[in-house]
Amino acid sequence: MTILSTDELDLLFSPAFTLSEELKVQYFNPALSTLLQLPPRKIKEQKVKELFPLDERFWNDLKERTQEQGSAISEEIDFSIGSENYTFVFRLKKVDSLILCVSNDLSVEKSLHGKYREQLELLKKSHQQVVQADKVRALGELTAGISHEINNPLTVASGNNELLGFALETEDLNEQREILTQCHGNIDEALTRIQTIIAGMKGFLHQDSQGEDKKEYIELKSVIDNSLKLTQGTLDSASIKSVVNIPEGGHVVLGNQTRLEQIVINLIQNATDSMRDAGVLNPTLKIDLKRNPEKHQISLNISDNGPGVSTEVKDQIFENFFTTKEMGKGTGLGLSLCQKIAEDHQGSLRLIDKEGGAHFELCLPIIEVSSFASNDEIFSKLNDIHGKKILVVDNDVTILNLCQKFMESTSFIFIGSTGGEEALEVLNKYDVDAVITDLNMPGIDGSTFVKHLRQSYGPVPVFYLSDTSGMDQYKKDKEALNLSGMLVKPFKSSELVSLLEEAFKG
Repeated sequence: MTILSTDELDLLFSPAFTLSEELKVQYFNPALSTLLQLPPRKIKEQKVKELFPLDERFWNDLKERTQEQGSAISEEIDFSIGSENYTFVFRLKKVDSLILCVSNDLSVEKSLHGKYREQLELLKKSHQQVVQADKVRALGELTAGISHEINNPLTVASGNNELLGFALETEDLNEQREILTQCHGNIDEALTRIQTIIAGMKGFLHQDSQGEDKKEYIELKSVIDNSLKLTQGTLDSASIKSVVNIPEGGHVVLGNQTRLEQIVINLIQNATDSMRDAGVLNPTLKIDLKRNPEKHQISLNISDNGPGVSTEVKDQIFENFFTTKEMGKGTGLGLSLCQKIAEDHQGSLRLIDKEGGAHFELCLPIIEVSSFASNDEIFSKLNDIHGKKILVVDNDVTILNLCQKFMESTSFIFIGSTGGEEALEVLNKYDVDAVITDLNMPGIDGSTFVKHLRQSYGPVPVFYLSDTSGMDQYKKDKEALNLSGMLVKPFKSSELVSLLEEAFKG
């Protein structure tokens, strides 16, 4: 703090004053008089504790620090004068035998920040309501198809129930055992199908502020399967053939399953409406997944052979409230919400130029980077994060989600990978402190993966992850591959954490 003259202090808009050794006001500028709403005679030579409604220890502490260090700055402190509330920071500096105090009034900034937070919360709630309204609208449009999907198993259950009634009328039920068993199985299967459809509807509609933000490792195949279950009736009613292409291998991302399903359902519904309204012959919907290792992305592509998106509107389709549907048939929010959901997953949703039909591509970061971002620039910061980084390699997403949950309350940083090849890429680019790998994985198994690891990445602690059937392989590889231990499935959080803590002792 620069030492100011009395003339310069008088020009300040912030209250400023000098204090004696006894913390009495010696000189003050007009801003202090205005703040305290007191005449000069009631300020000069008054103890500062009498002027500001603050604890005496507050001023004594600042005085001691100023005398020891030459200057001191207080924390933000709240107080009231009359009916007004203030937030100040006091800056003190020793000047000869006096202490100069210049205050920074943060009251306006704090008030604006509070209002900003309130507006942000309102916007968040409004966004959640819009998202929920779009879900309700989507299910409303799918009602006829869902009704058809439920009616089919209901018809099966009703018919088999009637057959059961006929069979029960016979005197010897043993003769009817085969048909009774068959009818029971058919009814059970039909009711399970209905339960699955209703559970899918409830899961899609379920809304809570925490659930919308919760992300876990999920297979995109399950997103596609669940979305098709809810839209199959609509596709059937429009005689639309669906072709799904999912190559072998994991297509795992970190995301919210319900929100990603909302994107897929919206895109399927838009394609259905477009092809049905245009009267397309042999309408076809194609869904396929592609893994792009170079870009560290997985793309989910949905295309159709309908009329496509006209050149005139393709730049507007992701704008809020823009729709090509008739009044009352579309809100114009579907695609804009879908794009926002994609961005919340560090991904993107875009329209691909295509002759004959529409083609939308949803790109999401692969599992190895999806916890952080979809590009190397941000993910590379992982090397600078404080804490032990643990790479868990398993093709089962339930195990990855479990390990992530177990490490949430610890200082360990979780990194997930679904296969040996992908895990080797992570080790090649980023510093990892320990590795836990499943033994039985498609492609490179756990043992082969560790052999490659040892050839290139040194003495990082490595643990096998398997049920008791993997114990023989662990004993065989323990010395040869310098293994640090084995985590036996099923395992508890305490077992995982203890294993890692033991590895890093000393």
